[in-house]
Amino acid sequence: MFVASWTPEASLAIPEIKTIPVWVTLKKIPNILYSIPRISHIASGLGAPMAIHKPRLDLILMGKANILVEVELSKAFPSRTAADDINGVISMVDVEYAWLPSKCSRCGQLGHKVKRCLQEENGPRVVDNTTKETVLMVDMDVAGASNSVPISKPL
Repeated sequence: MFVASWTPEASLAIPEIKTIPVWVTLKKIPNILYSIPRISHIASGLGAPMAIHKPRLDLILMGKANILVEVELSKAFPSRTAADDINGVISMVDVEYAWLPSKCSRCGQLGHKVKRCLQEENGPRVVDNTTKETVLMVDMDVAGASNSVPISKPL
């Protein structure tokens, strides 16, 4: 199901989905980077941060944060991200996705599997890049309070 604006030239064509919101868990965040603006900056490498799970960061769960990120489907979903702090120390932060969309391996579209694909079987196959190990580098020198990506209210 999809929703679209009404126009007199109504079309039943399914619009292309380019971004989706996904809950992301960042793990092994160093103490020096454990603040909402810096976590927002780390998540901005994955996509556009939308909301953080809690209004305050948990000191009990130090080093872990849940954040809602609007990710682009055309990019890979990295399993780790490298962030450097103001001292130049590079830290690896693990990224876990609560859910990732499945794509048809034949046509590359969302919403169906190969069994229900309407494209011919001899057509070109699409390689799924979401399972490859990728590491994203985020420069924390620009992650000051004034330069951070704003996040909406916690849920």
